[in-house]
Amino acid sequence: MPAELEREKERLKLLLDMTNTLVSNLELRDLVRAVSASMRQDMHCDAVCVWLPDAEQRQLRLLGLDFPGGKGFAKEDSLYPVEGSFVGDAFKTGKPVVMEPRAHAVIRWDTPVILAEDLYSGCLLPLIRQNRTIGVLGLGSRVENAFSPEDVDFLMRAAGQVAIAVENALAYREIAELKDKLAQEKLYLEDEIRSEMNFAEIVGKSVSLRRVLKNVETVAPTDSTVLIYGETGTGKELIARAIHDLSPRHSKPFVKLNCAAIPTGLLESELFGHEKGAFTGARRHDFSG
Repeated sequence: MPAELEREKERLKLLLDMTNTLVSNLELRDLVRAVSASMRQDMHCDAVCVWLPDAEQRQLRLLGLDFPGGKGFAKEDSLYPVEGSFVGDAFKTGKPVVMEPRAHAVIRWDTPVILAEDLYSGCLLPLIRQNRTIGVLGLGSRVENAFSPEDVDFLMRAAGQVAIAVENALAYREIAELKDKLAQEKLYLEDEIRSEMNFAEIVGKSVSLRRVLKNVETVAPTDSTVLIYGETGTGKELIARAIHDLSPRHSKPFVKLNCAAIPTGLLESELFGHEKGAFTGARRHDFSG
């Protein structure tokens, strides 16, 4: 009885350690590698890895392999067919598969790899979320009959935790990919607007607006003074900014000035400059250009 209690304590500690590992990783590969390393050490087995299906669910990709004593036959990113492999059996049925490959009567696709790595027993556990298998957790040992029914029951509990973390990591990766895609689409649309109109803040396709923007492109490279007139709210300042942005002075500040606040007698000198002595207070040459 004391031995059983000690074993249960070790298993609960493993679950706690796994939980801490799972909640601290959102990147999928980092997560499965951390899980594999933790389970291999705590379960005293030789190899641990995770398989996840491709989009068509015809193949399973090996991820997060933790196998310090491996001979190199089992490799990360290797693809295993769902049909005709031990790992595929666990994925299809949604039930754990305990294998003794040297004594197994039926040869599977992955049998040569298992035998080449000198693995005498293995346990394949489906990762199930909401009645759907999202992957397989695999443990291998170079000891015969390494996984008892009690071990399998406990490992299924652990696999449930791993399944939650893997699902979260997959969702995080999908969100990150969508975010990157949206950012790329935003840049593409902005480039399309610029290539279509050459104006970042003015969007439109009417004949009148196109005529105005064509005039902006014509006058902007010159040093000519430009008079912009129109009703309030028609976008005179936007046109002025567009001229500034396309002009040789685009690297300098764009200065707005409220002409209505300038006294009538000083309007011309404020806008176009003045000479020293031209009026009271005109003490220096000032030409705005």
